[in-house]
Amino acid sequence: MKEIKYIIIGSIIILGVEGLYFLGPRAKTKVLSEKVEATVPPIPSSIPTDTPSPLPTLKPTPVPTKKPKAVPTPTPVSSEEINSFIERFSSQYSVDPNVMRHIAICESGFRSNAVNWVYVGLFQFGPVTWQNIRREIGEDPNINLRYSAEESAQTAAYALSKGKVGLWPNCRP
Repeated sequence: MKEIKYIIIGSIIILGVEGLYFLGPRAKTKVLSEKVEATVPPIPSSIPTDTPSPLPTLKPTPVPTKKPKAVPTPTPVSSEEINSFIERFSSQYSVDPNVMRHIAICESGFRSNAVNWVYVGLFQFGPVTWQNIRREIGEDPNINLRYSAEESAQTAAYALSKGKVGLWPNCRP
């Protein structure tokens, strides 16, 4: 096996066949059954150094700022249009249109552009609930579609058909 020598700041470590030996400054150690005296020269207190050159000045890289997503300006929908959407989707999903009307009046005052904290639209869907239900029915989960009376009526009719009346705890029929 070859001997491997390591030098660590003024000390010598020797890895020999019989083990590890440390030779510090002016240390007397037996290496392979022989007396060895090692003297390590002292480290000079002042080491000459070159004058450091000034570091280049770094210019900050401009970071593009994100523009906020445009929230659609919901256009008011007439109660006749809302009623036609409710009739169409309650028939498609076999739910009572009067239950849908009751929830829409209770939640939003029959306004498709109603906003209350994170709840939006005719049936006041929260963003996560909206996305989950929309994915379940295979429709676009974009939360801005909550402003659409038609999309909102479809989503509510589907949710009611699946027994999710608990989505509207304050407006139970």
